[in-house]
Amino acid sequence: MFIVTQIFDEPEDDQESKEAKQIVSVLLRFSYYAFQLFVIYESAYIIIFEIGKIVYTFYFAFLYFFLLKSFYLSISKKSQTNVDMIEEQNLCKKCKIHREITTHHCKICQSCILEMDHHCFFIGNCVGKNNYKYFISFICYTNILALSVLLYLGNQFYYLITFQLRLLTVNWFRLIIVYIFTTLLFLSAISMLIAQAYVLANNSSIVHMVKYPDLKKYTYCQFILSIFKKSLYIDIYNSWKQRSDQYYLLLP
Repeated sequence: MFIVTQIFDEPEDDQESKEAKQIVSVLLRFSYYAFQLFVIYESAYIIIFEIGKIVYTFYFAFLYFFLLKSFYLSISKKSQTNVDMIEEQNLCKKCKIHREITTHHCKICQSCILEMDHHCFFIGNCVGKNNYKYFISFICYTNILALSVLLYLGNQFYYLITFQLRLLTVNWFRLIIVYIFTTLLFLSAISMLIAQAYVLANNSSIVHMVKYPDLKKYTYCQFILSIFKKSLYIDIYNSWKQRSDQYYLLLP
């Protein structure tokens, strides 16, 4: 999972460039969906069928449900606007409307996006006001799920790498595949979460910080140092509330 940002106010692409971007977008989405579903299926198979502990089965079932629900909502919710904000002077050259300063035009969606963060090729949708909360929930649940699988199967993986195969209760080949792919998923998801925490701490968005780099409150070094400060969580939470009317934590 990577941040793929559609920059605004660029020259229009020719037809070949548009077709190439559409092909790349479809391939990225297909590969990511296959990757995500593979991890979910394999980890669920191990936990439910090979280990079969009821408590953990319910725990992971809730995780899978909230993960898939937030993923679906982040795809289905649109943030387009055609409202002409007469009092604003930020004119969109393509939509021919006046808009708020945090609204940007996405030339892939062909519309102005309310509080646009970026166009994500992996969900095939712009991340904006109406689905930003669900997108963050999806990232959080991806991290929780991946970390839970890694921790839960940690002892099994330890038995495998120390050649204590008689202690394994899980098929060794399936365990290796799940551990490698879940680790990759966790690393990509945590990098996305850190990036989103950074823009939220700056009370901004990715596309807005590209356009107005001087508005940054933190450098990356200052951001890492400020993680240990109590005020950073408050900054992130308040910024999240401003970005979405539905800001209940982790409830898609």
